Amino acid sequence: MADELKVSRSTPTITVSHIGHSIRFYQTLGFAVEKQYLNDKGDLRAAMLRAGSAWLGLAQDDFAQGSERVKGVALRFFYELGEPVIPQLTEKLEAAGLTIRPPFRLPWGALAIALTDPDGFAITICE
Repeated sequence: MADELKVSRSTPTITVSHIGHSIRFYQTLGFAVEKQYLNDKGDLRAAMLRAGSAWLGLAQDDFAQGSERVKGVALRFFYELGEPVIPQLTEKLEAAGLTIRPPFRLPWGALAIALTDPDGFAITICE
């Protein structure tokens, strides 16, 4: 049997249509911008975000595959908070104007909410 791969950090990175909108969306969820990457012209091209131990990379789409390219298909981000704050988080996110699926129970009993980011990536947040 092969040795276990010892990953020190995993950072899924998604391509987004408008990086500024996506950064603001994820900041509303509670992510902080840890690093930004600019191109030679000084335009923001990518960012690394963090919320607790979860990392997420955002990369500005160059639209080489077309501006109507569908994103977020067959992918869901799942964030487990480990504390009972879904009612307060729901109130905060709705006050910020985000559309959220009302709190629901996952099959194992955890309380959760679900929403979609600006590019169609599905997100579930649970206690």
